[in-house]
Amino acid sequence: MKKSILILAFIGVLVSCKKEEVAEEFEATDQTGSTVIKGMITKPQSTGSNVPAAGVSISVKVNNTELYPNSPTATGSQVFSGTTDVNGYYSISVKTVGGNGVNALVTINNSVGTFDPINGTQALFSGTSTNFQLISNVTKDYNYLMTSTTIGSPVVTGTAVVSGTLKVMHYKEAPAGVYTLTAYTLANHTVLLDFDKDPTTQLVKTYSTTTDASGNYSFTVTTTAAAGYNNTAKLYAIDYPTTQDTIKISGGTVTGKTGYFGNTSMNVPGGPINPTEIRNANTLTYGSFFPN
Repeated sequence: MKKSILILAFIGVLVSCKKEEVAEEFEATDQTGSTVIKGMITKPQSTGSNVPAAGVSISVKVNNTELYPNSPTATGSQVFSGTTDVNGYYSISVKTVGGNGVNALVTINNSVGTFDPINGTQALFSGTSTNFQLISNVTKDYNYLMTSTTIGSPVVTGTAVVSGTLKVMHYKEAPAGVYTLTAYTLANHTVLLDFDKDPTTQLVKTYSTTTDASGNYSFTVTTTAAAGYNNTAKLYAIDYPTTQDTIKISGGTVTGKTGYFGNTSMNVPGGPINPTEIRNANTLTYGSFFPN
């Protein structure tokens, strides 16, 4: 009898040990807070004084590896942007995580404007890019004085339109019992466009928009027919945390595993994007799904 009790107790210890060895399912972390970066941007004038730089665009780029520190598959980045007001002030809210916060690349874009208020001489006012560690709920103050290079009159600019549709791959049952990956339009989702050289700032310019109820998007980009510009553009959408679902033949939806679709991108075809042109039917598709 004692021997049987000892054997049962030993088996219980083994079972207990096995339970402790089972790994918990991975769960990606999300942002746990936010912070604000703010300040004033100024620019020099021919008179020797510095004045507020209105209309200057500022972006804050945070890699998803910073926002999802426990996810070994996190890729891509998120961009938060703002523009200085008439007094040169800006304020941008940025996602962060707890602890040491996130490392962010803050870019003040170039701007073209008046350098001599008397004769109207134009200048290129140069911005900069700087890395900061941004901590949740700790406001970061960052002021900057731009430098100037006289350029005379700016190039003649115009606008062009780039449009298309964003889709995502889910499983579709058709016929009954047969499941095929199928592209479905994705509504209310962010799409980005990088224009290789903005004629005003002389830098890459990032445009952002949101798809409509049918998954369609459209950008109006500033461009020029002047020499020295490639006028090329890249469309992309960043990593998309979600589930990959199954749409049944009955019309119902079966929710799939959680994970994310990897970022998707494409170069806008057709050569240089010059003023008045329309580049449509550019389809971006989330195709690669990575389950947690």
